[in-house]
Formats: sequence, structure tokens, C-alpha cells
Amino acid sequence: MVQDYPKEAKPYALYGDVLIAFGKKGLAYQQYQKAVALNNSVKPLWANYIELAELFEDGPENELIAEQAYDLFPNDITMAMAYTKALIKSGKINEAKSVLLQTQMMASNRKEYLESTKGLELALAFAEGNSQQVDQLKSSIKSINPKSFLAYYIPATLLVSNQKTMPKSWT
Repeated sequence: MVQDYPKEAKPYALYGDVLIAFGKKGLAYQQYQKAVALNNSVKPLWANYIELAELFEDGPENELIAEQAYDLFPNDITMAMAYTKALIKSGKINEAKSVLLQTQMMASNRKEYLESTKGLELALAFAEGNSQQVDQLKSSIKSINPKSFLAYYIPATLLVSNQKTMPKSWT
């Protein structure tokens, strides 16, 4: 299909999906790069592209990709969360706070995003070394859904594990 339609994004995205299904995420990432280059106006392409970029790109490149997606889709909660996460990974805490605040305002009436935004807030608290806020957020996340607590606690600690501000007692 890619050979038949080399100037269209959809065949590259479909091929990328097939590669993901077979566990070949590196090759899928390359296909999504091509798809986005051909048509950068399709939100689902960007969603998959960002997810794969987190696996294969270092901080600055991952941040650039997430920023491009956020610029294209500024009212999309998932793009805003991806950009916030990339900023945290890059150590740009103040920028991450600003984007997270916008994200929380967009998600305020959307319960399905509450846990995710709290998880990013927890990552920021870890990055800042704010143990009091970390404890409050851990309680808040537990009250939302006790079963999801570890899903956000562990990624938050991993997200900022290279930050020098995180106390050793938290690792």
C-alpha cells in the first residue's frame, strides 16, 4: 500500500499500526514520522507519533515533537499532557507547570483525565523536591482510584529519576 500511495499519510500510518501489532515499534516510529511529514493535520497520527517518540527520542527531540503537536492542537488535552511530560523530562519545570495548568483547565469537567493530570502534577512535585505536595497528591490520587495509584506513582518517580532535586528517600 505504501508503494502504491507514497505521497499519502494513511498507508504509512496503517503500516505503522501493523508494525506496532508485531512489536516492531522502532520501525513503526519511522512510518509515523513519514506519515506526519506528509500530513501534519491529523490528530490521531500525532497521538501515535508522540507516544512512539517518547520511546525513541532523547529529551530535546521528544520535547520538540510534543511542542509541535501542542502548537497544532492547542485545545487537545492529550497533546497538552504529552507536552507537559516532555517538558518535565527536559527539566523545564516552570514551563511544565504553565502547560499543566492550562491542561487542568481544559480537563476540569472531564473525569477521565483527572488521574492523568494528577499524575503529571505528582511528577512536577517530585521534580521540585516538594515532599509535602507529593504526600498530598499521593492521597488525592488514591482517593480517585486506589487501583491506579501505582500507575502514576511509579511513572512519576521514573520521569524525574535523573533530577538532582529528588530526595534519595523517594527512590
